[in-house]
Amino acid sequence: MNRILFAADEVDRPLAPFDPRSVHLRTVLKAQVGDTVAVGVIDGAIGTATLTAIGRDGVSLTCRWEEHAGPPLLPITCVLGHPRPLVLKRVIRDLCSVGVGRLIVCNSDLGERSYFSSSLWQGDTVRDLLIDGASIAGAVRLTEVVRAESTAAARALVADGGVRLVLDEALHNRADAVVRFDTASPPAVAVAVGSERGWTAGERAGFAADGWVSAGLGPRVLRTETSVTAICTLLALWYYRSTADTETA
Repeated sequence: MNRILFAADEVDRPLAPFDPRSVHLRTVLKAQVGDTVAVGVIDGAIGTATLTAIGRDGVSLTCRWEEHAGPPLLPITCVLGHPRPLVLKRVIRDLCSVGVGRLIVCNSDLGERSYFSSSLWQGDTVRDLLIDGASIAGAVRLTEVVRAESTAAARALVADGGVRLVLDEALHNRADAVVRFDTASPPAVAVAVGSERGWTAGERAGFAADGWVSAGLGPRVLRTETSVTAICTLLALWYYRSTADTETA
């Protein structure tokens, strides 16, 4: 945890002894009374906190909040064919760390439809993964995660305009189809990544009809989790670079 995150109603309460944040402070950070750590309110403010007590009742902190809310989410939408739930857990955490604004998880034609009934989608599992991802990144904003029943339904959730890319494993040997970032970043970027078995011809045709551009990530075949994290990180860097260029122009 590079930033300890709280829900709004937790800010003035001590952390219980076995709360994961309390355990992290005591056993990983080896924090002592008087030490200062980075904190934040989920989807709220960031700040610092001084540890005022560590004991059997837990960990008490005194927080000081800043006026800004830390790094914002980026105008990146990721459409992802539902992979195995264990893989998706890692992806959700990592994409929130990267700062992806929206993740649309869909049933793809070659995907396993029963995945939508997994325990991943029950209770607070998704939210807990997002909080973990934001905390690792030192951020407080949580990626929006939604589900769609098909790739067509997922495409309908993506606004027109900007750049829309669909990664296609069939292009991995075509150097001319590798993702390129030769232009300034548009207001919004969307990228679609298939599940473990990739896209069908019908899905490829649907993306093309809606104006999505097919692209690859080079000559190697990558795992779904590697592909989605890599492309979203590249898009984030593209956005940051273009923003920096605009600010210095």
